[in-house]
Amino acid sequence: MAETPRYLSLPFANSPVIQDSIHMGFTVGVTLTHDGQTVTESVDVICGAEQAAALTTGPIEAYTAWSRQALIEHDLVAMANAAMDAKLAALTVADANTSVASPAWRPFFVSPPPHRPATGGLFAVQGDPPMSFQFSPAARNAALDAIETAMGSGPKLQIRSGALPDNTAVADAGNLLVEIALPSDWLETAADGVKTIKGIWTGTGTAAAGGGTNAGHFRIKNNAGLITHVQGTITITGGGGDMELDNPNIAQNQSVTVTTFTLTAGGA
Repeated sequence: MAETPRYLSLPFANSPVIQDSIHMGFTVGVTLTHDGQTVTESVDVICGAEQAAALTTGPIEAYTAWSRQALIEHDLVAMANAAMDAKLAALTVADANTSVASPAWRPFFVSPPPHRPATGGLFAVQGDPPMSFQFSPAARNAALDAIETAMGSGPKLQIRSGALPDNTAVADAGNLLVEIALPSDWLETAADGVKTIKGIWTGTGTAAAGGGTNAGHFRIKNNAGLITHVQGTITITGGGGDMELDNPNIAQNQSVTVTTFTLTAGGA
């Protein structure tokens, strides 16, 4: 069974492999990030000129399936997990005698990836051990439902290329690849400290997406599209991003569907 990422997965820009001026394959890879640290494991996959040409000109879905299979066959996710484990272990030793400033407060967790469960409480400090605070399901649900209320009905979801901005107050970054007008009631009522997608979130690739651009992050804004309330990373379904898409490599006029988006309150 293929190993899944234990850390947040970032988009990896696959590039062509050229041999004697002939396109013979692609460089595929996995990039993981955690607490400011990033690792990448990649490999050149030679598939031959005929298949390389077919993958380049064929449907995005065929290329995505081929790329995913290459990651599995070369065990790149496991290699990237191991590399990040080693990097974080080395940093732990180096930081043992170093005073570190307190990280910023984070009031809720957006789709916590497997390596960082939302266990710290409604006002947990990102990266800190779990806090002793515990909240009733009613309190956790109320906090999550209040977030949806504050953002208003029918917000706009923007899927963009490039790195995630530092915070929601920073100006938009990257190209707008898809904009989806979400339903008036766009999240399910919170239950057991969790809110999930309500309805179907589907949009179409913009002209800025061109022949295919990797989605890097998302922003959810108010109905007027002026105030960013939530932002996070994007991966393919199962990739562990804050939001997951059926295909994060987006082309103009391509249909794009959000498959996973969850708000989870800690402090259970």
